[in-house]
Amino acid sequence: MGLDELDLEKIKQIRLDKKISIEELSLALGYETRYGYQHVEKGRRKLPAFKMPTLSRLLGTPIDDLYKKNSELTDMDKSFI
Repeated sequence: MGLDELDLEKIKQIRLDKKISIEELSLALGYETRYGYQHVEKGRRKLPAFKMPTLSRLLGTPIDDLYKKNSELTDMDKSFI
């Protein structure tokens, strides 16, 4: 798991808890159809970084909270310790 991997399950759960539809979120993020964002939520497509502030605002959640927490350091991280 990468340090910058979105927590898609958490994002979906927040969206559902706030009763935001796929269509509504897709349009707000600038996709032409519901499938634009739906592919992101299903992990088939990456969300462009420039859309993260909008997603964060729409979900009412800080950007950092939308990423998976990785408790294990990668080999690259260990080399800086």
